[in-house]
Parts: sequence; structure tokens; C-alpha cells
Amino acid sequence: MSNADDELYLLFLRRATFLLTTSLAGSDNRGMNTDFQTLDQVKTLIDAAGGPSALATMMGFDREGGRQRVANWTAIGRIPVMVVRAYRPLFRKIMRKAAAQAAGIEK
Repeated sequence: MSNADDELYLLFLRRATFLLTTSLAGSDNRGMNTDFQTLDQVKTLIDAAGGPSALATMMGFDREGGRQRVANWTAIGRIPVMVVRAYRPLFRKIMRKAAAQAAGIEK
């Protein structure tokens, strides 16, 4: 292999590594996924759901272990990307309902 081939191969490896890591980190075709990755977003979601126990129940988690799991998201300041992906429709529904209530549209 020539020096140019080696450089192309290294460039390919860097790009493949970047794509794999961003994919595993939760990126999508539009860029990095930032849903529920800040403490404010996590607290807002949990409060809008009615607390950790209520959100855990909505997600189908067992009562005590699920409550602790949801409460841990507040402690770490984010929701794991795989959980966000799996429950995104539920999370968005909760947030829409909270926004409607805040606007006085829904009780």
C-alpha cells in the first residue's frame, strides 16, 4: 500500500469510529439527540408526570425499583439515551399535556 492509501484507510477508520460512537450516543440523522439530557428537562418531565412513582408506573416499571430508577435520573441530571428512545412518545405526550395545562388550555 502506498502512503496515500494508508492515509485514506486511516481517514476511513476515523469516520467509521465517529459514526459508530455518535450512533451509540444517541444521535440521529438530524444531529445529536438532546431530549431529556439536562437536569431541568428531567425535573420538568418527572414533575409533569406526577412524580417518580407516577412516571415509573406509566412506563410499566415495578413500583419500588421503578421509582428509584426514575429518581436516579434526577441525580445524574439526564435520562439514558436508550430509555429516551424507547419512551419518547410517552415523554412527549406528558410534556404536551403539561404545556397545555400551563397555558390554561387543559385541566
